[in-house]
Amino acid sequence: MKNQLIVKPATIEDAELLFIWRNDPEARKNSKDTKKIKFEDHLIWLDKTINDINKTLFIFYILDQFENNYIPVGTTRMDYDVAYDIYELSWMVAPKKRGKSIGKTIVSRTVDFLFGKNIKAKIKFGNLASCKIAEYVGMKYIHNGFIKGEEDILYYYRKGEN
Repeated sequence: MKNQLIVKPATIEDAELLFIWRNDPEARKNSKDTKKIKFEDHLIWLDKTINDINKTLFIFYILDQFENNYIPVGTTRMDYDVAYDIYELSWMVAPKKRGKSIGKTIVSRTVDFLFGKNIKAKIKFGNLASCKIAEYVGMKYIHNGFIKGEEDILYYYRKGEN
């Protein structure tokens, strides 16, 4: 699958697609903020994200051999924390593409991009698929959240190999 996968930085033109994915019931269930978001709020977030030098949002596409074109299948985001020299990863698989190992593939590609860097992920308790993905890319479970409002968050971490 890797040779059929391409990645592009997200742009403001991707707002509608990302908005639909973000408001998908399964995505909301596995997010820290489970409420539906308004499109206006989403646009503000997306604009801030794509213009922040410490954040990178990728959209992954896979070749649809029947249509002979690339279709979007998921996203990964890397938020760099300068103070701790660590990248926090988050990801989402397109609703109709879940359960096909796409999550493992896109997160693996993102980790390859961050070769040698410290990485972490915060995963909502009960999101077994994301826990398996974190472990697949070499992250280890560290602890449950102890910060107010993050009691149901699981922390995963992998030390870089600089």
